[in-house]
Amino acid sequence: MIPETSNTPDSTRRYVTYYGQSESTALTTTLVHALADAMDIDVTDSEQVLYRSINPDALDELFKPQYNGIPRSNGHLTFIVHDYVVMISADGRIEITPVYK
Repeated sequence: MIPETSNTPDSTRRYVTYYGQSESTALTTTLVHALADAMDIDVTDSEQVLYRSINPDALDELFKPQYNGIPRSNGHLTFIVHDYVVMISADGRIEITPVYK
């Protein structure tokens, strides 16, 4: 995962990583590890937090290659997981940004 400093004055950290549609690793597996890094928690704990927020099977289905095997090239999904905004893009980019109240 690549931590990036955002442009906000409070030095908010945005975490960025990528998943590959052609790889054997599921999107949700990559996301669970990215959340663990961003939240500074154990991978098992991040898995439980994610699964309370979104259906992992539906997420994997949404971004898997099309029926003809061609990878998806557009679209994104944004949702909140335990005080973090998660944005997943069809190009493979995953961004995780803390929500500040």
